[in-house]
Amino acid sequence: MTRWLAMGLVVAGLAMPAAARAQDSGIGFFPLLHYGITGGGMFPAGPQGDELHRGTHIGGEIYGESGLGVQLGVESSFTASPDPRETRITHVGVLSRLSPSPEDYRLYVQLGLGGYSVSYSAGTPRLASVFRPGGSFAIGAEVIQFGSFSLGGSGAYHGIILQSHKAIAYAAVRLHLTYQRSGL
Repeated sequence: MTRWLAMGLVVAGLAMPAAARAQDSGIGFFPLLHYGITGGGMFPAGPQGDELHRGTHIGGEIYGESGLGVQLGVESSFTASPDPRETRITHVGVLSRLSPSPEDYRLYVQLGLGGYSVSYSAGTPRLASVFRPGGSFAIGAEVIQFGSFSLGGSGAYHGIILQSHKAIAYAAVRLHLTYQRSGL
């Protein structure tokens, strides 16, 4: 229960507009910031996901439109698998979004790198928690725009390197709710 509360606070902190930290025009390099929350399902992917079962995936992200023709930002997520070991994966990383049209990011490809904490709540013997590097690849779209908010979805693939010949892989299908700060 404590992990769910901690992860909820992390996601809420990422998703809340940081009015005290940012002017309406954004922070330096990023003239326009976006704050998003995501939620959906997790599915084992490939032979590296054999140990996992279908589960839940929640997250948050903050990203900005850079002058480089890409969106750059940070993301965090929590994934829970109801497998016999009750695998829990917490992720914090950086992201880069590319779009077919540099001025319109409604359709995008997202690449991410980060650290993944993999822990187990059950099983005998109980495996030790580990923190390992990993990456993600996603394809998404923002479908509906209403005021400063947009609603969309994405499909993502996450791969985590556990050892030289062992990895965990899963896919996440997510809905997104994004708040975009507008300049005055």
